[in-house]
Amino acid sequence: MKKQSIKRQMIAVFICMIVCMIGAMWITNVRFLEPYYVRNKQTEFIKMYKELRTAVKKDNITDNTVSNRIQKMAEKNNISFLVLDNRNSDSDDVSIITNVHDKDLLRKQLMGYLLNQAQKNGKVLLKKKNYQIRQTKEPWTQTEYIEMWGTFSDGETFLIRSPLESIKESVQLSNRFLLYIGATALIICAILVWFFSKRLTAPVRELATLSEKMANQDFEAKYTGGGPSEIAELGENFNQMSWKLERSISDLKSANNNLQKDIEQKEKLEQMRNDFLGNVSHELKTPLTAISGYAELIASGMTGGEDTAHFANEIHKSAERLQALINDIIKLSELD
Repeated sequence: MKKQSIKRQMIAVFICMIVCMIGAMWITNVRFLEPYYVRNKQTEFIKMYKELRTAVKKDNITDNTVSNRIQKMAEKNNISFLVLDNRNSDSDDVSIITNVHDKDLLRKQLMGYLLNQAQKNGKVLLKKKNYQIRQTKEPWTQTEYIEMWGTFSDGETFLIRSPLESIKESVQLSNRFLLYIGATALIICAILVWFFSKRLTAPVRELATLSEKMANQDFEAKYTGGGPSEIAELGENFNQMSWKLERSISDLKSANNNLQKDIEQKEKLEQMRNDFLGNVSHELKTPLTAISGYAELIASGMTGGEDTAHFANEIHKSAERLQALINDIIKLSELD
């Protein structure tokens, strides 16, 4: 079975995680960043609306301080605005307050809303009693805008608009930037993962080599990684196990050698006993035969006085020899 490198697995897992995170962030940006910008722009419109409403109500919208504050707020948020005081029926006496040079364009757009001519295209994002916010496309330039129009409490009408193209451009720029940053982060993270995975797996590879040597009964190899980590603790346990196994195997070999010697000694003794018994049986047979023969001669009465004494002496010698053999047999049985 082909071995799977832990380092490669770690690198693959971490890279997949990073790619998934970057992909999820990019999809989130593509799907939700533009709507978020649009909602944020609506909030800015409402703040501008309240600022204009307050200035109109206090009738200080032409004051330099108030006008500068409103102008800075509009410039900061890329907003164009137009306020018409058309309470006087004489259209030539309409007061116009705006922050753009081409005020006629905004005025025509506002009049289109008031005359219900500019509401055919686009969609309503927010609708309240005194205003509504719409997303529209200008038919002449095909430029998309977010627009807010309505009336103030004293009858003044207003139009606030901001181009949506800048928002889309910001979204596209953000997505490209995220891709560049993601690719850079992926390369850097891959290098860091490779480096740290190498450091993390080096002790594991050392332990694998050590266990292989131990399996081959090579107990001279020791773990030398050191450190306070759990892997170092495992390595120390491997060293202790190697030392104990080496000692146990050494004791076992010594016991086996002693057992082999005992077996050899026992076999040798067994052989000696067998040889002794064979010799004893022969040695016992010889004096018994002599005793039996001399006894038969004496019992037959065929011997004289001197022969009888001689035969009796031979019988005595054979008996002593038998006694000595019997004593040796008794000693041998005591040794067993």
